[in-house]
Amino acid sequence: MPPCSHHRPAPGRVTSTASAPASARQRSGRGTTSAVPTSSPPCTAPAGSPTSRASTASRSPSVNTSGRPGARRRPPSSRFAPSTNSLGAPPSDRRHRNTAIRASRGRISPGRRGSSQPSRSTISVSGRSSSHSAPTSPRASNDASCAPGPAAPRSTNRVVAHPPPVYDAGPGRCTMTPRTVALLLAAVLAPLAARGDERSAERRPLTAEDLWSLDRLSDPQPSPDGARVVFVATRYDIEKNRGNDDLYLVPAAGGDVRRLTTNDGPDRHPRWMPDGSAILFLSSRGDDEAPQVYRLPLDGGDPQRLTDYPSGVSAFWIAPDGASLALTTDVYPDCEDLDCTARRLREREQGGVEAVVADALPYRVWNAVRRGLVSHLFLQPPAEGATPRDLTPGPHDCPPIDLGTSHDVAFSPDGAFLAYTLNADPDVAWSTNNDVWEIPLARGGAVRRVSAGPGNDAGPAYSPDGRWLAWLSMERAGFEADRRRILLEDRGTGEVRELAAALDRSPEELHWAPDASALFFVAQDTGRTRVFRVGVADDDPRAVTADGSYDSLAVLPGGDAAVAIRQSHAHPPEVVRLDLSSGVFIALDHLNDDRLAVLQMPTAREFWFDGAHGDPIHGYLLEPAARRPGRKLPVVFVLHGGPQGSFEDGFHFRWNLQLLTAPGYAVVAINFHGSVGFGQAFVDSVSGDWGGAPYEDVMRGVDHVLATFPELDGGRLAAVGASYGGYLVNWILGHTDRFRCLVTHAGVSELWSKYGSTDELWFPEWEFGGPPWRNPESYDRWSPLRYAASFRTPTLVTHGEGDFRVLYTQGTAIFAALQRQGVPSRLLLFPDEDHFVRKPKNALLFWRTLFDWLKTYLEPPRPVWTPPPPAAP
Repeated sequence: MPPCSHHRPAPGRVTSTASAPASARQRSGRGTTSAVPTSSPPCTAPAGSPTSRASTASRSPSVNTSGRPGARRRPPSSRFAPSTNSLGAPPSDRRHRNTAIRASRGRISPGRRGSSQPSRSTISVSGRSSSHSAPTSPRASNDASCAPGPAAPRSTNRVVAHPPPVYDAGPGRCTMTPRTVALLLAAVLAPLAARGDERSAERRPLTAEDLWSLDRLSDPQPSPDGARVVFVATRYDIEKNRGNDDLYLVPAAGGDVRRLTTNDGPDRHPRWMPDGSAILFLSSRGDDEAPQVYRLPLDGGDPQRLTDYPSGVSAFWIAPDGASLALTTDVYPDCEDLDCTARRLREREQGGVEAVVADALPYRVWNAVRRGLVSHLFLQPPAEGATPRDLTPGPHDCPPIDLGTSHDVAFSPDGAFLAYTLNADPDVAWSTNNDVWEIPLARGGAVRRVSAGPGNDAGPAYSPDGRWLAWLSMERAGFEADRRRILLEDRGTGEVRELAAALDRSPEELHWAPDASALFFVAQDTGRTRVFRVGVADDDPRAVTADGSYDSLAVLPGGDAAVAIRQSHAHPPEVVRLDLSSGVFIALDHLNDDRLAVLQMPTAREFWFDGAHGDPIHGYLLEPAARRPGRKLPVVFVLHGGPQGSFEDGFHFRWNLQLLTAPGYAVVAINFHGSVGFGQAFVDSVSGDWGGAPYEDVMRGVDHVLATFPELDGGRLAAVGASYGGYLVNWILGHTDRFRCLVTHAGVSELWSKYGSTDELWFPEWEFGGPPWRNPESYDRWSPLRYAASFRTPTLVTHGEGDFRVLYTQGTAIFAALQRQGVPSRLLLFPDEDHFVRKPKNALLFWRTLFDWLKTYLEPPRPVWTPPPPAAP
């Protein structure tokens, strides 16, 4: 009997979460407006309900498998850096990683220019009535509901539809009755509907080539007056086998998009000068060997280079008066100046030796070998020829090599102080003790450690009035997926307090309201990333958004709106203007509209069921948009990374659920134990239980969807996953034969060797109770290779040889065990990829190989294969 087949499926609630079709997207100028939500009070679960969850409205899913071996945007907490520009993670990511080799010298030269019950916290979706008129054919409503129930909250998909008006013409004028209006509308709309049906019939499923043709949007930055928004669009050229970043400009109220750069190299990290006259950005142009800071005047003219650092600039921040820059660049810490770093870089390049000599860990991070360089924070004076000032001399990285955010440096509003994040522990390979520090920029002032806890502190943000310094803080040392708390220091008194303590979610991206009365942030919550607001005085966190997933928030000067990146299951990331009171958004960029107009995007349903420990488990189901009546659907189960990751209402470029439905498969994505957004106890529950509750959740989920959705074919099942999702596939391989085939990418197979080859030792030490020589039983018990004698399911193994997070030999070990036992198996190894598949041609090969494998075993006729007898010892 297959595992878990004895469990009766829980009567989970199933609700449609489809977004309205593209034809329903309303335009204001060139803006796209979502429906206006109705007023909704705070939503609180009654006593006795299994969990109090965020109110949910119409929404759709996608994956946020930023993945980790067993482990953003994004990020996390996801252990693996999210990347919307690769087959790898999204977006979302969430965690800022400093993995590229950097170094620098520079000058500004003007002339040169969980037992874990999910959280019981109370979350409300602010839904005050908006002054906007609701569109007659809205994309979706932001209305939210909170219904008690034994399994989960009830979602609604309420589309606001307004009846045609009845005109009172007055004396001597014709009055149109409702019946007259209805007849006229029917006559007018019938041909339009027919044409719409024809257009819909012409649409086709998404292909891998389509996925890589979409512009990937990021980093929207509003101008100081709030009138314009600059953002980055990454476009891939399959023939050239690479992507390129360019800058675009759009009015914040909606309008025509203007392309600002056409450089053959990447242009990214745009930031406005305080007077709005120019945009500074990072670029590699001409004879640049590494990214430098450039200035683009908006009144005309070519970009002018401002810096000249030996190994480039990784990020920069502009002082409030625009007179100086703070920037990060890599240096040799024992060099007295930048000329020394430049000389040693030249000597290394000319020496022709690539050997690595290391006296400490880590000597490589993510996909880069460190070679003695560390990242330092510099202050770049405005005067031509002035010497840059190293603000963080010594052996420590600023920002930290890991677990930081994209907001780890900040100027105080008066420009007198700089806050930054740095880990000063001597052994950062097994320390998560990042701290927030503050330095006075006037020479002679002492550096101050702002945070005091042993966990990860990051993301400092000064209030606009200068009174407060906020940051994100984790309590527990060594645990990268701990809940982030919002800490607030009164800079006058030194008093520190926590904001939004009642919200059992993990905030990211702190953004102040212009009047310093509130903070806005994003947080993962029950399968989406919402925008939240918390007042400094009332300390009452409220969700601003209901559907979709948001990141890269930037509050506009008026305080009533923000720009952000929004994505949903049915729509890739787009630049939007978000009303911070109503949650209504207007799409601004429209760069992908023409490509999306010809594609079918299947709808999605959310469901809940009782998983391990009796806890309610959340999942998504997508079915192909076009299917033959009466034919049952093969089912592909997609397993997310982390394990502290989640599937979200977003458009994932690694495991795109839409793309997986294209051959005619139903796709199921389950947020098993350890998933983020369901309370910290639920996150905690996976540590020390890698193959336990998550595996049981998946198998119970199989039982549930087959019992609930009769169109699914229980005899044709597959499971696919990457990073921890790949680990879980490897675990399934040794514990059940219920699936016809499996696909494991960058998955962990043996935990002892994984410990010795990864770049972050704090992670396995937390997850398995210390290093393997102190707790060998845990490392043995949860290693999938221990169960290799039970491997029977045909398996495709894929990996990148440049993966330093999960070494590629973790994949080849699974392949060897399969081959040795005669189990049908295939290995796809990329010598030029890391934890993600980033190059377009490699990604297309990945998808072709994956679909060929699924077709072989999921589509009739099924190949006949009899497992061989056990091999002789």
